[in-house]
Amino acid sequence: VVGTADAGSAEANETAVFLHLADAQSFFALGGGVHQVIVRLPTDEEDLSHPVSLLRGAIDVSRLEVMAWDEILPELKGALDAKRRNSRLINLIVFLIVALGVLNTMTMSTFERTREFGVMASLGTRRRRILGMVLLEALLQGAIGFSAGLFIAWALLHGIGTADIGGLVSGDMLGAPMPTTLRLSVMPGPVAAAALTALLTVVAGGLAPAIRASRLKPVEAARYV
Repeated sequence: VVGTADAGSAEANETAVFLHLADAQSFFALGGGVHQVIVRLPTDEEDLSHPVSLLRGAIDVSRLEVMAWDEILPELKGALDAKRRNSRLINLIVFLIVALGVLNTMTMSTFERTREFGVMASLGTRRRRILGMVLLEALLQGAIGFSAGLFIAWALLHGIGTADIGGLVSGDMLGAPMPTTLRLSVMPGPVAAAALTALLTVVAGGLAPAIRASRLKPVEAARYV
């Protein structure tokens, strides 16, 4: 032993040793070969089926084996899948809560304007126009709320800057090195997914009140107090 080194992983520090290539080849009787080659791709995509298929087509698979990261670390893959399932469940709960809120708001709004809708219908406004008007109002409410929430989230994340998670993780998790500091920022991908969810939510919440408003009978609605 000529020295110690930090591999960036508690598991690696406890179980691994570093040897010169020539010493390792001699110790393991590898001749001039190696037992493993790690290929790091310039991408953050998890689906590596295409690069893996290309590698398998370029080498002799009878002598060598090509494995993706999720095959080498199935525990980490399972943890990520569990996190995604939990996230989808949370998104569904939030979707229902927000949809009920929009439904309640738009229902009260259409009830309070029943007489106005009756007058509009009496003057010749078509049902689909009233339907579109109520849905547009719901969409505008959703857009304003989403924009305000996005701005507040961006301001908070920009103000905080970084988060120290050194007390939560120590070195690595399931064999993968973990950072001790996270840079907080708004990611375009999740924002786009949240925007789509918000759009579907306000449409789902505003559709029933919009249909009710469009089906009001002009004479009865105009006399509504």
